[in-house]
Amino acid sequence: MIRKICLIAGQNFSGWHRNARIWLTFTLGLVLCLMLSDQMLTRAQTYEAAIQIFEPFIWTFGDTESVLLSTLLLLVLFADMPFIDQAAPYRLVRTTREIWLAGQVVYVALSVIVYDLFLLIAESLIAMPWAYTGNVWSETSAVFAYSGEGSGAVAVSLKTMEMSTPYACALMVFLLMLLYSLFIASLMLFLNLTAGSAARYISAA
Repeated sequence: MIRKICLIAGQNFSGWHRNARIWLTFTLGLVLCLMLSDQMLTRAQTYEAAIQIFEPFIWTFGDTESVLLSTLLLLVLFADMPFIDQAAPYRLVRTTREIWLAGQVVYVALSVIVYDLFLLIAESLIAMPWAYTGNVWSETSAVFAYSGEGSGAVAVSLKTMEMSTPYACALMVFLLMLLYSLFIASLMLFLNLTAGSAARYISAA
């Protein structure tokens, strides 16, 4: 049973490389990362100041509005939900509706994990020219926190810097973002199966 569920999920992934919608989702995700991290990276570049490699991700996606913007791209990623293609009838005949649905749930969960990991890696690669990997907050973040410059596009929290380290904070932000994204994607799938595609877009909004 588990093997069949994994096969169904894997078959959904098999078409990713030739799907323009998937490429568009990750391209827009990269653009979003560039836009949201621009203020911190511009300062680091201007003053030749180093930043911790995970700080752009932490301060960017530690903000609820940024997380909301990133999850809106799930509408593009899952535009073909509930993933009924020409092979779907064949899979339903060879398995059961429950196994097929479980495969879709696994696919949604893994897709969200891949998408969120992509955002984390993209932010880290963008910051790499001015970044170090030590588990210590940078002076750039300290300046944002103490001067209040982070009250705009980069919400740097002094309390967070005092209570945590970059690695622990990055893990926490990633897990919270992942759980939120999984909840939104699961809700979209449930409403699409029970109430149609219109309800899916309303729920995401």
